[in-house]
Order: sequence, then C-alpha cells, then structure tokens
Amino acid sequence: MPPFTVLFLCTGNSARSILAEAAMNHLPLGVDRFRAFSAGSHPKEAVNPFALELLAQQRISTEGLRSKRSVSRRCGPTPCTRGRAGSRPHG
Repeated sequence: MPPFTVLFLCTGNSARSILAEAAMNHLPLGVDRFRAFSAGSHPKEAVNPFALELLAQQRISTEGLRSKRSVSRRCGPTPCTRGRAGSRPHG
C-alpha cells in the first residue's frame, strides 16, 4: 500500500507546519505509512530559525525545508489528508 500523503497547513509556513512535516517524515511510525508536506496561505520568506534549531536538537533533518505557498487542495497525484497547524482558521 502506498503511503498516505499528509499536508500540514499554516498561515506563514515557517514554524508549526514545518515542525509537523519534519516530525512526521522522521518518526518511525510515519516513515513507511505517511509522506508529509507543509504549506502556507501567506508563507514567510524563510523558515523560523528557532524551528530549525529545535529540529537540529532532536536530530531531525532540516534538508529541503522551506516556506511554501499552498496552491491546491491536492498534494500530488492523489487527494491528501490535511491538518491545520495554526491556532486560527484563515480563508
């Protein structure tokens, strides 16, 4: 069975959604079952340095992490499961 695609959405895509993406792709439970991505409705220019520091402290790879815009309700070739990482809903 192919892994489920999960998209974590957050307004800025600079901290919480980045942390969720990196953790899900790192944790043993998720490695073969999920492929996580993150995006934001209004992405920042860069990932929050404190988020990168936290991931490094936990020995979680930060390679390829960047703030990205959410442009679609689909994550690749198949519909995905979405999780909101922010505290307030935004349209």
